[in-house]
Amino acid sequence: MRRVSPLDVTIDGGLVFPAADMLARANVPFAFVSGHARQMIPAAHRQRPLLNKPVCPEDVLGIVARLLETLETAQGGPAPPTRPVSRKES
Repeated sequence: MRRVSPLDVTIDGGLVFPAADMLARANVPFAFVSGHARQMIPAAHRQRPLLNKPVCPEDVLGIVARLLETLETAQGGPAPPTRPVSRKES
């Protein structure tokens, strides 16, 4: 199963960096979503893609597609197509 993740930097008043560390160790591609400056992100993760808030659905879909491409490249070939998400599911 292919897994990628957009991570909001701040969730329920806490920071998501421990989860980012876990995803990095598991080689799961991820991007940050934040209203904060990139400098707030720990140096180990500053090269990760960053979506600045406010974001629109197209931005999120674009970054997920980019992350899937990263995963595909790392695995050495094209990944099988994903099932589109309908508006009712989102």
